[in-house]
Amino acid sequence: MRGRPTPGRGPDWFSEVFPIVRVFGPVGSLIVSCLWASLAGGCASVSPQTRLMQAAALETSPGELRATENALAISIPSDIEDSSDDIMNQAEDPAIRGRALQWKMEAVPAYFQTLFQPDPLAAAIDTMAMSAQIEKYLTDGRGRDRFGALQPVAIEAARKIRTDVANAMRLAARRPDAFARLETNIDAWAQSNPIAGASLSSRPSSVPFLIKVAGSENSDVFGVVGSIGNSVADIATRLDIYSGYLPKAARWQSELLADELALRHEVVLVTSTLESMTRLIERAETLTSPESIEYATQFGTSSVRSERVELIAALERMRASVLAYLTSERQAVVSDAASQMSVVLADVDRQRNLTMEEAERLRKNTFIAADTLRRQTLADVNQLGNQIIIKATLAVAALLALTALLGVVVLRTHQSSVARSAADNSAINGGSIEKSL
Repeated sequence: MRGRPTPGRGPDWFSEVFPIVRVFGPVGSLIVSCLWASLAGGCASVSPQTRLMQAAALETSPGELRATENALAISIPSDIEDSSDDIMNQAEDPAIRGRALQWKMEAVPAYFQTLFQPDPLAAAIDTMAMSAQIEKYLTDGRGRDRFGALQPVAIEAARKIRTDVANAMRLAARRPDAFARLETNIDAWAQSNPIAGASLSSRPSSVPFLIKVAGSENSDVFGVVGSIGNSVADIATRLDIYSGYLPKAARWQSELLADELALRHEVVLVTSTLESMTRLIERAETLTSPESIEYATQFGTSSVRSERVELIAALERMRASVLAYLTSERQAVVSDAASQMSVVLADVDRQRNLTMEEAERLRKNTFIAADTLRRQTLADVNQLGNQIIIKATLAVAALLALTALLGVVVLRTHQSSVARSAADNSAINGGSIEKSL
């Protein structure tokens, strides 16, 4: 990369270092001289270490944090310009376009003011706080209806800026846990201190919050100590940023002035009157010129001739159209009849197939039902026969048992009778013997 020019390289080194000199000429040189004097005076008037930095007790050079802020000073205005330009290109209401133009004229300098504070730690905290305040302002604050139906474009840009700022500062932080606590405190402060006015100029100051942070444990998040004086490179970087911003600011001011003038009723009325008179004069001159009269005569003659030709052509086209229509209708009737016949035949064939399928299903179902009934009847007959056989067997067994029991009873009765006869005979014989004796 090409290094920065030095005073010994030629008389144009100053304009090469600061492009604003080439843009504005002597006025740009005066602006650069004033900015240089103010920044140099600020560097000389600031102590090597502020109270906020002393409370931090950190370990890394502030150059890293300042470089991060310088990078954000380029990306943030670009995001604001892109979102505002999108709103201006899409908006149909001139008032919305004017608000979008005023928004980037307010937001860009506000971020420059926070990012270019002498203390890099204060600049980081103040930038994070303002990004949170702007997001709340556009989401549910006083600015929630500022851009009408295109409000989501501004909200998306505000959220992107807030995310980019937080991510950049998080990369510069040496203690992620402490950075998370600090980010939470910043969000809480932004929620309790919203932008109450219609513009960013009513934003509450973050000085009390910075004073509070200077005495808390959150102040050592970025690990920055040492001199906070701005280097020549930082001054040149800021001057480059300003030199790119000032022409845009001048153009935005001129656009805003032009829009305001264009919206005034008197200007609109005068402009429309002049345009109407101009068109009327031009029309009158055109109609009264010899060329216009000659053209009117030729136009009348050619119009009559062309109308006659057009009438004959129209009749011919009508005749051809009627014939084509009749032909198409005849073809359509024939085609429709053929299609209807095809549909009827297809429906008859479908009905026949359905009838055959239904008859086949009925036949199968009948055979299945008959076979099932036959099987069930055979099963019932077998079951009845088995029951009859079992019952007959039981009856025969019972009869045999009764017969056996009757035989036993008869045998026992016979035996008893025989025993009694024998006893009687013995008794009779004994009596006879006794009598004989």
